Amino acid sequence: MRKYVDLKLWSSKSNEDELTALFHAGIEMGFWALGFACLPEEVEKIQNFVKNLTSEGKRVFTSVELVLQNPPALRTISKLSKKKLFLSVAPLTLEMARRAVKLRVDSLVLPINRNRLVFDSVCAKEFSKRGGAVEVRLVDLLKSGRRKLLRALRMIRLEIRIARKYGIPLLVSSGATKPVEILDPIVMASIAETLLKIPKEAALNSISDYPCSILEKEGLFG
Repeated sequence: MRKYVDLKLWSSKSNEDELTALFHAGIEMGFWALGFACLPEEVEKIQNFVKNLTSEGKRVFTSVELVLQNPPALRTISKLSKKKLFLSVAPLTLEMARRAVKLRVDSLVLPINRNRLVFDSVCAKEFSKRGGAVEVRLVDLLKSGRRKLLRALRMIRLEIRIARKYGIPLLVSSGATKPVEILDPIVMASIAETLLKIPKEAALNSISDYPCSILEKEGLFG
């Protein structure tokens, strides 16, 4: 039986009531483990929330996403990589992506709001050596207007093909900010298969085997 994982559930300002509501919705949908996402400045608050749930035997973890706008932001990666969490970066340019893949990060988010590729074969060659993955947030796709979505999908599909060529796994997270945005795992996989033009098995693995493998590697779950 597959163990489904949603890597990123978000709450505005890490509100505990909102986080709790997201947790219950995720469990009801059948997820085996849930990640509570935040920006670097909110890590401590999220980790405290996660600690309380794990003490009750819940399978939850902290998921941090760092937006890479400029080179100084890269210094934050080394600090975060020492913590027990799932660490992803969202580069806004190809240059930042090429620098980020040389550092210790679990995933590289393929963003919607851009006009150029942020992941190429140079990134892929380096990232494949470090066991990294590329990530897509479904909520970003589902909330985008048609024109914006089509433009983004052309780039994302190409980036995913490049990643798969080098054996880099694809991760799909919901990116949900409210319970209604949390989808049934099978529905998530179906949407990913359709929008991203990937095989059904790869879509299912993107929310089960692949994230589980990374979480185990990071010592978050055995």
